[in-house]
Amino acid sequence: MHFSKNEVAAAADVPQSSVRYDAKMSEDLKERIKDWAVALSLVGEFFGEEGKTLLWFSTSNPMLGGLRPRDMIKIGRFNKLHKFIITALRYSRSA
Repeated sequence: MHFSKNEVAAAADVPQSSVRYDAKMSEDLKERIKDWAVALSLVGEFFGEEGKTLLWFSTSNPMLGGLRPRDMIKIGRFNKLHKFIITALRYSRSA
């Protein structure tokens, strides 16, 4: 989602100096990135297309207070976003 190192650090609540993408990645950062990947995967399965998935994450959503889903992650509101995704998927499956 094209996050800068600084944005990843803020979103994951880890020091910027600890943001790395190799075998020395901290467990906290690894868990956060896994969480984000699961959310991307869930939305991706719904849309069935990478372009639509990335568009959804980068488009303002009135159900999220006008924020873009990627911004929810960026400002550390991933748990709220994840609940929203799960609820929306449940609703779409029952409709």
